[in-house]
Amino acid sequence: GPPLLTATAPLNPQLRNYQYCGVLWMLSVLKRDSACILADDMGLGKTAQVIEVLKNLCGRVLILAPRAADETWREELIKWQAPPYYIFKPGDPDPECHTAPIVVCSHDIRSIEKCLATAFKGEYPAILVIDEAHRFRGRNARRSKAVEQVCACAQFCIEITATPQPNRPRDWWELLHIAFGYRFGSKYEFDTVYAGAIPGAHGGLVYPKKNFPRANELALRLSYVMLRREAHEVLGELPPLQIQVRWVDANREARVAFLKLQAGLSRATMHDATLATLKGKVEEALALAVEAKRFLLCTWMKAHARELHRLLNMEYNTPCVLITGGISTKKRTALIKQAIANKWGVVATTDSVYESLNLQEVGHVGILHSID
Repeated sequence: GPPLLTATAPLNPQLRNYQYCGVLWMLSVLKRDSACILADDMGLGKTAQVIEVLKNLCGRVLILAPRAADETWREELIKWQAPPYYIFKPGDPDPECHTAPIVVCSHDIRSIEKCLATAFKGEYPAILVIDEAHRFRGRNARRSKAVEQVCACAQFCIEITATPQPNRPRDWWELLHIAFGYRFGSKYEFDTVYAGAIPGAHGGLVYPKKNFPRANELALRLSYVMLRREAHEVLGELPPLQIQVRWVDANREARVAFLKLQAGLSRATMHDATLATLKGKVEEALALAVEAKRFLLCTWMKAHARELHRLLNMEYNTPCVLITGGISTKKRTALIKQAIANKWGVVATTDSVYESLNLQEVGHVGILHSID
């Protein structure tokens, strides 16, 4: 049959140099090991690099991603001119899903099982892409076991994560086992060698909280299969980032709150004092947003987000949308698209603009009314 790995597809000229190098690195590692991990910092274009790699691979592709990332994958697949794709929805699979070269499916175990049975007709994909792979670090999770089985039957596996440095080395084992089988040893071998585990007095293993004995060796082994670039390493290829700090004098309420805290009076807490300072910074945040027109304004408290959104729309004639943690991911995505289409701003709480939301086109100005 045709070779599973080709190099005939020309790479997109819009790729930055480090992205171009990342694509070539992944292709070389896939040829050697059949699996790799792309762990670039957030915002460096991991999705674009993976799509360019997929253009050079033969066979149907299954992309496992959080449901919140569906729209991001759709936009990126269109932008980078990928082969036809299908966003799999378990409730109402379209006949088109049976033939689409690329199928995007949720991390949910039921979705994965339904997708394999419906879109792939009981067979396994040739290429497996796992987005936000760090979510699969649970060793005994049914979802992880299902993905292990899919990966074992696929010719190629690509794991994507922006957080490749878990707090405990033992969290690495499941991610590595999914992609590379027992190349890094069994659970027991990995834990005793790299996680510093020792037999406990009453059975089982006891894990240290720090000072892992062979961390450098694990990092060296990972360097052969994982590519990690941080933003500061490629700053020369990114648009320049300008940071401005606006100092705001404390108002009377904030001064009183901190004096009470310092003196230990009544039930004063740091939380109350911090909230008091945030109230005093509302006007400065509003002024910056009005000047920018298109912006992403983040704050901590939902009450402040609502107030900023109301004032900008009603009193400052600066249209914007409001995103909070209580809004569904689907609605958040729709609101972001509305803001981009109308060239509006976005006011958001810090808990609502996490992974899987594409904010690249919102604007060039970010305003932090509070830092969580």
